[in-house]
Amino acid sequence: MGAIVLSMHDGAVAGGDFNSGANPSGPALDLALRVSPDIDAIVTGHWHTRFTMMLPDPNGVPRPFVEAGCYGQVINEINLRLDPLTGRVVRELTVSTNHPNTRDIAPHPELKEVVDYWAGQAAERDRSRIGRQTGTATRSTSAAVTGWRLPRTRSSRATATRRCPSTRSPTGTSATSRASWRTSARRGC
Repeated sequence: MGAIVLSMHDGAVAGGDFNSGANPSGPALDLALRVSPDIDAIVTGHWHTRFTMMLPDPNGVPRPFVEAGCYGQVINEINLRLDPLTGRVVRELTVSTNHPNTRDIAPHPELKEVVDYWAGQAAERDRSRIGRQTGTATRSTSAAVTGWRLPRTRSSRATATRRCPSTRSPTGTSATSRASWRTSARRGC
């Protein structure tokens, strides 16, 4: 028994009503119309829109196509009924509903503790400087930036370094060698 749900980080728009969908468009829609009919529901994201609708698969059989906004605005509920003999989803009994998050229910204490911990970690990382821009940012590549890269480091304070043609990549070398390589690269060889 089982169902296949496609979860993708791409988006679509489908009207202004969070609990329905009309005139859908976007890259997630383009993919949803083409993916295998074996997929029973499609959950999208990225565009932070709110909709739920039944969209036909390539065989013309409707399946849920949903996006639940952002920051917990909406909770999407998809009920997929499985045939007990075949284990396949009975699409004509599938229901999808978006519920607005009214935020009037007390959070579960243990779950809140986990969320608070990771929110603190994210806030700390957000305050950390990860680089510095010293020139004008443009959309085109110029000779001034060719050969520059960010080093692979566990530190959240990465600095741009220049890879010198005579300096070999530190991959596979000791931590001391990698540190020396980054130091020499920062000095411009």
